[in-house]
Amino acid sequence: MKILIVEDDALSRTLLAKAVTERGHEVITCDSAEGAIALCQREIFPLIILDLRLPGMDGLEFCRWVRAQEWSDRTFVLVATIRNLSRDLQEVLDAGANDYLCKPFDLRLLRIRITIAERQVVEIVRRREVQELNKNILRSALDGFWMIDSSGKILEVNKSYCRATGYAPEDLINKHVSEFEVGAPGDFRNRMLNVLSLGGDRFETRHRGKVGQVMEFDATLNQMAGEEGRYFILFRDNTERKQITDERLRASKLESIGLLAGGIAHEFNNALTAVIGNLSLTQAELPHKHPAIEWLTSAQSAATRATALARQLLTFAKGGDPIKKPTDFGPLLRKAVDYEVRGSHVETSYSIAPGLWSSEVDAAQIGEVIDHLVVNALDAMNGTGTLQVDARNFIHDGGSSLRLKPGRYICFSLKDSGPGIASEVLPRIFDPFFSTKESKSGLGLTISYSIVKKHGGTIAVDSAAGQGCTCKVYLPALETSGAKQVVESFAPTTPAQSNGHANVLLMDDDPAIREFVPIILLRYGYHVTVSKEGHEAIEVYTEAKQRGLPFDAVIMDLTIPDGMGGKAAIEELLKLDPNARAIVCSGYCHDPVMANFEAYGFKGRLHKPFTSEDLTGILSTVVV
Repeated sequence: MKILIVEDDALSRTLLAKAVTERGHEVITCDSAEGAIALCQREIFPLIILDLRLPGMDGLEFCRWVRAQEWSDRTFVLVATIRNLSRDLQEVLDAGANDYLCKPFDLRLLRIRITIAERQVVEIVRRREVQELNKNILRSALDGFWMIDSSGKILEVNKSYCRATGYAPEDLINKHVSEFEVGAPGDFRNRMLNVLSLGGDRFETRHRGKVGQVMEFDATLNQMAGEEGRYFILFRDNTERKQITDERLRASKLESIGLLAGGIAHEFNNALTAVIGNLSLTQAELPHKHPAIEWLTSAQSAATRATALARQLLTFAKGGDPIKKPTDFGPLLRKAVDYEVRGSHVETSYSIAPGLWSSEVDAAQIGEVIDHLVVNALDAMNGTGTLQVDARNFIHDGGSSLRLKPGRYICFSLKDSGPGIASEVLPRIFDPFFSTKESKSGLGLTISYSIVKKHGGTIAVDSAAGQGCTCKVYLPALETSGAKQVVESFAPTTPAQSNGHANVLLMDDDPAIREFVPIILLRYGYHVTVSKEGHEAIEVYTEAKQRGLPFDAVIMDLTIPDGMGGKAAIEELLKLDPNARAIVCSGYCHDPVMANFEAYGFKGRLHKPFTSEDLTGILSTVVV
């Protein structure tokens, strides 16, 4: 062991050196505190024997200097003094000395003191080795690790934390823990009190990574053994488990609210159908320049706007299994985005990878997803800014946090230049009816999430306040290329109006619809018979056919809670009359029957709520 002796008296210095050397230690001597500082700046001495009275800086000042150094806990300080009063000795210990010797030296007592000092140094070295071993274990741990001081300043980090978050050690060292927490800063003072009173603290925390990603951690805070004022935090990455839990909770929430929304929306849709129909009838009965026409037109416009909410509720509640077709995705994406941004002051740029894989999707449903995402981006930018649209091939090997099966995917993203989404808002954006805009229903992203999930994909949103927002949608790609191009139109179409002279059977459980539809069709020359549900409709149809007055068309409500609905009724009807011409009618626009009506035997479809033009238009195409 190398020992430093700081003594200005030559005789005492020689005596101390002899006593130390004969015990097999290497000795370095100097006669001033200033000289000792110079030596200590070059190497660390496990033991320093120090005279209290020195020229220039005295022993107390030097002792305080030693204790202010980073390596001070690795050095045992033995002070030699002629003072023997208890208050003087206490002052020596308060300055940072570990022990003291009284002058003049008693050789026997000197050897005892040196022996005690040797044992203390051995213990310091052993404790230091244990501390280094513990640190090495923590540094190499699979969990993230920080060493901090009592103020919360980060002193050391390990590779695992850096790998998880993307930071380099220099990005973290000497920063405060609160700089990396997401949302409201944790109560660091209470955590430290828990460590002191309970021996440790466990908590959940969210950190923002180097590129803005939010990481979920289970954290444990404890004191470093043998290092006063030093603490360590272990971070276990809980991001994936948290995502799984959140998705399960979201799915359960969506299912519960969906059941409620579906029941409300179905009745609401029927009511809207009656309102719009009766408004149309009233307008038709009034003179062209009647003052009430303007009010009726306004009321009809409001009712029509309400249909959008009703359809959103129904899509959210019922969802509808997608009717998938092989689709060339690039044109579908470009057409949908172009339709939504037209007329705005948003500059759109496209980066669609050459050789983009095809996908098997329901083009109408995915078009609705794109519509919601673009509308959200436009709202965020207040109609002006830049929207970057990218699409690329993506192979998922199961290694990332994406909740996807391994395989081939198309990933398309929309990145806006808006203000971004606050971290406390981000976890709620897919919740039904949650919106930061008072004028919005809060269903757009919920419906988009549901549609994408039904396609076997997922949506990921990356955003931070002031940094814009990027929405990424992953959809399964076809294993083979060469898909037929399917690009649906997103512009509304208006069915043609036509007079008719035909027999029509209307099947609907809503009395208001059974009341106003015959009145509308009578004006166009149709004769209408009504029924409440499928069994009654089949009986009426059979009797009419037996009398030689068959129906030219049947309008069937798809969903009848207390009776036979359109899907079952059409099967029975076609058994009776394979040439029957039926129209399916429903507010569930994404229902498989509505999406692929011909496969079920229908000749046409009519979406609720409908106008008189919609009604007569579809009849003109079905009735021969």
